[in-house]
Amino acid sequence: MSKNIRDYKIGDEKIVKSILKAGLKPYELDVDFETTDADITNIQASYISTGGLFRILESNEGPIGMYGIYTITDSCCELRKMYLLPGYKGEGLGRLLLCDAFEQAKNKGFKEMILETNLCLIEAVAMYKKYGFDKYQPAHLSKRCDCGMRRPL
Repeated sequence: MSKNIRDYKIGDEKIVKSILKAGLKPYELDVDFETTDADITNIQASYISTGGLFRILESNEGPIGMYGIYTITDSCCELRKMYLLPGYKGEGLGRLLLCDAFEQAKNKGFKEMILETNLCLIEAVAMYKKYGFDKYQPAHLSKRCDCGMRRPL
């Protein structure tokens, strides 16, 4: 099965929302388009126009995963909304998305990447640690998250 990571395009909003909902459902975490997930209601304004990016992972069956790079400062970005549809976990696709995120962030000149996650996302937290993220205490955590992590790029 071929896999391709492409840039977000206008019209992807519906699939982005559905991947997010499906990715959170097994963990009984809530989607909140008013606060925590407001950034994906206008990806162009939240990510693209501010110097970040949003990418979609596609297979032969269509979009199956995604992530966003959100600009914090000229040198720091935040990895956001990295999710896969549940049926595609365990195939190394999270690693594929994460490595693409590192490459894309470096190409944009970022020197550090941060993220917020929930410790119940055991596989994701283990992958982040494996790829050099360390826990830190950010000034603020979104409602759904209980852990901040960061790493140099």
